[in-house]
Amino acid sequence: MLRTVLLTGKLYIVASYGEPMVRAETETSHIHNISFLSVEKPEGMLIRGDVPSRLHFGFIDTDEKGFLAGSAGMAIDFPRMLFTVSHPTDSSEIIPDATATADPDTGEEFLSLLRKAFSHPTIKNRMADGGATIQPHVRPGVHFKTAIPRHVGLGSGTQMALSAGKVASILSDVDVPIDDLARFFGRGKRSRIGIEVFRGGGFIIHSAGKECVKRYTVPDEWRFVVTIPDVKEHVYGHKEEGLLGCVRPLTEDERENLIDGREDMVRGVLGRDIEAFGAGLQAVDTVTGRAFSAAQGGTYSYRVVEKGVEFALKNGSYGSGQSSWGPGFFSVTPDEETAERLAEAMKHFVRAHGGGHVFIARPRNHGAIFEVEENL
Repeated sequence: MLRTVLLTGKLYIVASYGEPMVRAETETSHIHNISFLSVEKPEGMLIRGDVPSRLHFGFIDTDEKGFLAGSAGMAIDFPRMLFTVSHPTDSSEIIPDATATADPDTGEEFLSLLRKAFSHPTIKNRMADGGATIQPHVRPGVHFKTAIPRHVGLGSGTQMALSAGKVASILSDVDVPIDDLARFFGRGKRSRIGIEVFRGGGFIIHSAGKECVKRYTVPDEWRFVVTIPDVKEHVYGHKEEGLLGCVRPLTEDERENLIDGREDMVRGVLGRDIEAFGAGLQAVDTVTGRAFSAAQGGTYSYRVVEKGVEFALKNGSYGSGQSSWGPGFFSVTPDEETAERLAEAMKHFVRAHGGGHVFIARPRNHGAIFEVEENL
């Protein structure tokens, strides 16, 4: 029996598409064209996950003390997590863990999060009362075809945690709301973009000081050129938490620029006006970066990102900025042809600045998808 679990209430056909990530100094990439991994169907349950990554544009408002609040960002179709989790109902049939991903730790990290998810009170109680499909002492088989690169600004941590939580809820045959899973894993404390990307994709505005989220459809023809330069140190975990304490309050002019940028982005996406969207994106990202300048050492976390943004704006980008803490940065373009020209230019840029990755991403206007196949 095959059933599809969608987080948006709409039906989508999962297709194989997306551009390969290109590494500047080598001919091969550590992330490949996308297709679901073929796994022999077990006597039990097989879950297929298709989970997007995200671009984080910055914060779009301030609180009563003038500090940054709210957030803006969007889902992209590449890179994304494509994985399977298999679990037999017969406890004698144990499928060993195996991973097929660039990072050998991805499968183990997922299993660790999955184990934690089983301690969620709702899931734990469901298993205790005997209503779960899963045999808790049997180790699931986890197979990753593609993964989101970690600690580069594409939101891998939230997507991995929510995916593990969703898989645990499916295996235990209980519906745990996404917001509950996010709180359980400690995600979304500062920004809800990763949660909302998982839930429904699209372009997302999360208003400050309240649980008000607005979601907009991004024009399908727009393309985002993402560049990830090679850097020695990445910002995440405790280091990220420490830097968050270094943010300064905005001036009144900066706040006005931030609000104008937010309105330009919304006007641009609704009117398919990429110039307005790009200008707004640029403003939001710049004001956000300057508020963190004491922590980052400038508007961006890395000097190479600053140079890359300047280079992209001179070579066809309608708006560029750093995604989250970087080092990944993005550039919005109106179509595939413009994106390809800019991507070629960015490949030359990273070759001249220590190497890195460049790829083209499409907007993704739906969230995570989970297909469940039961052979009981």
